[in-house]
Amino acid sequence: MLRANSATAPLPARDLAFAPGEAATEPVAADAHIILIVDDEPPTLLVLRFIFRREGYHVLTAETAAEAMALMSRQAVSLVLVDQNMPDMTGIELLKQIRQKWPDAFRVLFTAYPDAATIANAINEGHVFHYITKPWDNDHLRAVVREGVRRYELTHNRRRLGAQVIKQTVQLQARNVSLEQKVAERAAEVD
Repeated sequence: MLRANSATAPLPARDLAFAPGEAATEPVAADAHIILIVDDEPPTLLVLRFIFRREGYHVLTAETAAEAMALMSRQAVSLVLVDQNMPDMTGIELLKQIRQKWPDAFRVLFTAYPDAATIANAINEGHVFHYITKPWDNDHLRAVVREGVRRYELTHNRRRLGAQVIKQTVQLQARNVSLEQKVAERAAEVD
């Protein structure tokens, strides 16, 4: 049986009946937030996929940075959870690329080998929302993802509302110009 960490109970085999990339048994709402988990260890992907599917998220998984970038280009991902130590590039390098192309996606880095330099680089280069060490605490990890998704929603809504305000301002300006023309025409008729 797989364990998320030594402090958690084993996950029942029936709950792990799906592999990364396959559908899980419980349905996910059509409007569920999409999170992407990137780790080169399939058992970790399996455990995290199980945890977050249970939370109601649509979960995508990737074992490489290239797979992650391909998924990001096809899906509107709310939050990315990336392992630091991967064979093709570091998690920080991947998060930096994600930030450049998809700045609204919240970024979380996790690693089994934390050090001060990695943390500083994660913040300075990858602009991570949160940094988590392995083994993780499931409740803490859920709370971090929940908060990241909440902030993604706020950012997304702020951008949407800002665009709506700009559109309505342009419409009001056009109406104002039209009204001013009508007033000028009526004034000319009266004179």
